[in-house]
Amino acid sequence: MRYRFFIFYILTVILASCAGQPEVSPSPTASPSPTASPLPPTILPQSGADISFLPELESLGASFKENGVEKPLLNILKDNGVNYIRLRLWVDPSAHGGWCNLEQTIALATRVKAAGFQFLLDFHYSDWWADPANQTIPAAWQALDREALIARVASYTHESLRAFKTAGAAPDMIQIGNEITGGMLWPLGRVNYSYGFSQAPVLFGDWDALWEQGINMVLVGEKTWQAIIPASSADIKLKLVVGNNWWGDGTGGIADGVLDQEPGDASNIVLAAASANRVFRVSQNSMAYSWENEALPDPWRTLMALMEAGLDAARAEVPAAKLMIHLDAGSNNSACRTWFDQAAASALDWDIIGLSYYPVWHGTDLAPLENNLRDLAQRYGKDVCVVETSYPWTLGWNDSTNNTVGEDDQLISGYPASPEGQKAYLAKIIDIVKNVPNGKGVGVFWWEPDFIAHPGFPSSQENLTWFDFSNNFNGSSRAFIDE
Repeated sequence: MRYRFFIFYILTVILASCAGQPEVSPSPTASPSPTASPLPPTILPQSGADISFLPELESLGASFKENGVEKPLLNILKDNGVNYIRLRLWVDPSAHGGWCNLEQTIALATRVKAAGFQFLLDFHYSDWWADPANQTIPAAWQALDREALIARVASYTHESLRAFKTAGAAPDMIQIGNEITGGMLWPLGRVNYSYGFSQAPVLFGDWDALWEQGINMVLVGEKTWQAIIPASSADIKLKLVVGNNWWGDGTGGIADGVLDQEPGDASNIVLAAASANRVFRVSQNSMAYSWENEALPDPWRTLMALMEAGLDAARAEVPAAKLMIHLDAGSNNSACRTWFDQAAASALDWDIIGLSYYPVWHGTDLAPLENNLRDLAQRYGKDVCVVETSYPWTLGWNDSTNNTVGEDDQLISGYPASPEGQKAYLAKIIDIVKNVPNGKGVGVFWWEPDFIAHPGFPSSQENLTWFDFSNNFNGSSRAFIDE
């Protein structure tokens, strides 16, 4: 779930609590699962849907229909092109209603596997939503330092997957983190700090050849950069360079706040001789530099260590499962390259690049998505998947909660907000993925096609589901099987 639904979900929990939220254990009134009969052939190997809301909806008495006849949701999906089910897992959501915990997710996964679907497990590594705006360390892990947190990611991943295996519900694909363009487990694993400077600063010195080559500073906090200065037997002069601009003074640590337009105009920062390396840090918030005794860890190294812990644990527990890394930046090639360049340099072991793409958030031009998928598949040699998407079948609404999509300018030209337009949109996304060269495009997943409005369960996306306001299936998922 993404941060744009955060406010909505607070309202959901409050209303559900007032109505008497059920225990976390699966509802005894859960709809029966279909038997494991063969699934219809699909255009893509992974034709999926995230239906993590289903147990909560079932506990409130919600039901679904096809052709006006009540029918279990899993049966509807299975008969209409879906072959993969994605479920999110939260560490300890007891403070948020209890849904999507380990026990309850295993129960739904067992139904999914028994029905013959393949199963994608989405580790959020948080007690609640992990998305572009929220990557909160679980409450029980808050006191852990860097090394202990890395170890806990590994042990938690092992423990969780063993529980799924014991229940006969081992995942076929495992997602380590959810929409983690900005990192995970903040603040230790955060990497989306604001630059402040227009470009990454470089520190130049008059020792050896550094006047020519410089030291690239590392972003270690909000508008905060750091470099390690080597030991020197003599005083050295430093200049901080951003693009073609030089920044520095000799006033003992407080810069003049001016990026001089002519290189060389600013006076030098003078550093006394020392026998040990020094830590040089710059904050653009205060336009000041300082000397520190201890270096802050490179956030990218921390994030890569956290990812390695999760990926290696998943590979060890379920060797046959595909491993996915999921970013929200479906149409942002620069952000994706930055992230996956780090992953490749760190030799992370993963199989699939998963991206979110929502026209309302990522733009109504499909070309950047298509170009990004093609570039990532070629650059990293990985399969690619649009693991979250949705689109409206109407701009109307069925409750008093404001909807995420409700304006004409949020639509893609040629794809109206109608059942036909929604199905055509899904068909287009499938086509874009299918045509990634060398068969590297492997899947599309719709996010929560069951996110209907129901008493005790307000929805900001009832118009993005595959069901009309009478909960009758609208046929959109048949784009997975209709050539």
